[in-house]
Amino acid sequence: MRAYRGLTVMVNYTWSRSIDNGGTFRSGYDIPAAFSGNGQAWKQDRIERSVSTSNQPHHLVVTGVWAMPFGKTVFAGNAWSRAILGGFKFSEIFQAYSGSPLAITSSICGFNPAQGSVGSGSCMPTYNSSFAGPARVHGKWGEGVTTANFNTSNASVTQTSANQFIDVSSFVAPPNNVFGNVSRTAPYNIYGPGNYQLDIALARSFPLHLGESSRLNLRAEMYNLTNHTLFGVASTVWGTGNFGQVTSTASYTRRAAQLSGRIEF
Repeated sequence: MRAYRGLTVMVNYTWSRSIDNGGTFRSGYDIPAAFSGNGQAWKQDRIERSVSTSNQPHHLVVTGVWAMPFGKTVFAGNAWSRAILGGFKFSEIFQAYSGSPLAITSSICGFNPAQGSVGSGSCMPTYNSSFAGPARVHGKWGEGVTTANFNTSNASVTQTSANQFIDVSSFVAPPNNVFGNVSRTAPYNIYGPGNYQLDIALARSFPLHLGESSRLNLRAEMYNLTNHTLFGVASTVWGTGNFGQVTSTASYTRRAAQLSGRIEF
């Protein structure tokens, strides 16, 4: 939006779908029907074609800058109010995005010469043919998680804890000499957690009269204003104790404030 009374706004929305066949491969060779796990023959890597791990269906970004009217048209009755209140600019960046598809693998692998001996490496699990219902359980990612149940572990892959957001009974181990038949990404349409974040800033510039372009810039910034939590997925390896549980995301910005000053000349 063009500047209107000191306000400039930009809104960007992306709706996308990314498909590839990269990442984890079952064999790299044609898979005969007898060894595919679902009775269907697959050409080389054709079974791996699915949504990309980087696929993010929805991404919204809203940015704005407001040259505040204080000291100009509001509270501008005298030189002191103009000097104290004038020249401030407020800006914000808000973004909200959906999660990306999860790539589910398994640590419980039957004997398969193409993938090594039992218990070595990793493989794809197999869809549980007797499973019914949603594989994503317990509502939104992280809903109901407390310090008491945050790091609870499963006694076995058949137990579902309060911190479990993927139903472990939706998968089973592949039989010997057979490749697991789950899709490379997003089996049961399982996506990781999405999130939103709001960052704001207040800035003002003072001329220093030391030259034509010399000025002092003061800036106050706050990141993740709402201190919204972004959960991660502890493990996407079926058969491990923390499979499908949530965990913290160390790289995510907690709410933080920053004050800075800069001289330009």
